[in-house]
Amino acid sequence: MLSVSELSTLKSVTPDLSEKYAKCLYVLIDGVFFFLYSGDVLVNAHKFLSWSGGFFGVPLMSYGLLIRNGHSHCASIMSFVLLIFYFAYRFLPKDAQNSSDIFVSGTSIISMAVSSAIAANFFGVTAASGIVVAAILVGTDGFLGGIPRVDIFHYVLAANQLIYMNAVI
Repeated sequence: MLSVSELSTLKSVTPDLSEKYAKCLYVLIDGVFFFLYSGDVLVNAHKFLSWSGGFFGVPLMSYGLLIRNGHSHCASIMSFVLLIFYFAYRFLPKDAQNSSDIFVSGTSIISMAVSSAIAANFFGVTAASGIVVAAILVGTDGFLGGIPRVDIFHYVLAANQLIYMNAVI
């Protein structure tokens, strides 16, 4: 047990928690106002992050699941193909860029599903199916039951990440 002098020394060394929370709250409010009044920055950042999630995130999820399921040779081939697409992407016309986005994400999801089915990884097959459900069945345009579809899309993807986590553990 600590003595009174040790407690007072400990208290003087550790910062006040309310000060930490006040700083965090200030940063949070400052960030909200920054993005609130700079719509173009937020829209451009969201577009880039959404593209990155589909072009890099889904293939990296597939890579991890392929490694977990014991298909490291397929993971190596997939990473090589992804690098080729990434470097060729900027030279493609706009229509071909959209098609390559769909190709990269689609082949990643299919490889997740097939690899998991071969390895009898139920959570892997479910995670791959969850991405398909979010993208095709839910979508991002309009409303579903009074709730914006883009919100439901993000909820499904968030829940899907929990399933994916169980697939790779």
